[in-house]
Amino acid sequence: MQPLEQTTQIRRALLKQLCEPLDAIMARCGQRQQADRRLTRLEALDLLVRAGLVAADVARRYRAAYTQLRYGSGVVEPAEVQELRRALSSIDVEGKQVETLLRTEDRKNKPAVHSAEPNGFVMRPGWSTPPYVTQPPAEQSVARTEASNDSGVGWSGRRWILSLLTLLALSAWTAAVVGASYRMHRQLERLVYRVRFGHWPRPRVDRRLQELLDRVSDPVISESDRAQLMAALANLCYERDELLMAEHFYRAALERRPNDAELMNTLAWLLLTRGERWFQDVRQGYRLAKRAVELKPAPHIRDTLAEAHYLLGNYEEAIRIEEGVLRDEPNNGFYVRQLQKFRRALEQARRLGGQGNGEPGQATSARQRSAVARD
Repeated sequence: MQPLEQTTQIRRALLKQLCEPLDAIMARCGQRQQADRRLTRLEALDLLVRAGLVAADVARRYRAAYTQLRYGSGVVEPAEVQELRRALSSIDVEGKQVETLLRTEDRKNKPAVHSAEPNGFVMRPGWSTPPYVTQPPAEQSVARTEASNDSGVGWSGRRWILSLLTLLALSAWTAAVVGASYRMHRQLERLVYRVRFGHWPRPRVDRRLQELLDRVSDPVISESDRAQLMAALANLCYERDELLMAEHFYRAALERRPNDAELMNTLAWLLLTRGERWFQDVRQGYRLAKRAVELKPAPHIRDTLAEAHYLLGNYEEAIRIEEGVLRDEPNNGFYVRQLQKFRRALEQARRLGGQGNGEPGQATSARQRSAVARD
């Protein structure tokens, strides 16, 4: 809690303690709410002084403490508040004299004594000093507004609370609309289709995928043909961006054809390049690419091994392998872009303090790899 909020709460608590005995006196006399307008506490205090039940010194101290607590023009000690409470709590308000003084008719018959004050302030009967003289003239309208509000919360405070509630309501409404749209976008698409074409859409069936699934589960085909079908299934899932199914079928095909360099290379490329870094399996992709190069050192397979070295932070090795690939296929634009990417990564790693050779403490840290990926 902020110090300003603490001071405001303490001031309100002291003001409540200070007003309780005077409010109790006015309530027992039955004149807290008048027929013409509300009787203020300080006016009631003036009547008690005229009745001789409150000393002038006590009234002066009470008026000063009330003004300071109500309008925030100063600080009042809690001991002073307790002393004033005891002084007012000991007043006997059962006598006829107080009841007569607090009658509405008595207040109506007595003419008010007006005293011209700055900024249109009118002096009340019995007041020695106006409560606003200690405040700058620019703050008098704020003080009058607070004086008419028993809760002590000004218009600016209520406006801030109303703005906050409005903002929360709009945020909740926006979140609800976005959430409903996200959860129901399929249903909305079906409804738009129904309105446009007059019937509900039928679910799409990939006939090629279904055909391959039927054929791969046929028990009469050989394991070599089954591996070929699984590779075709994996390629189809990879084209449809269903990477987990593609990985499953690539692994199943590789189990039946363990020395197939093309399958190894395709699975390694899938593990190295699928989506975010947390979704990749760089270590296993590196092992598969290295084994595939040993079986078949074709340019596209060596490019996969260079990508694995790049993701492991071995930028110099990745550049060396990619330069050999470009010597075999110098007009391949993809390999040119790969080599440029590896060289930028090496330069960035060296600027960050590494050597780009994958050694501990060099360019293989997560911070450096993320900085290279941003470039």
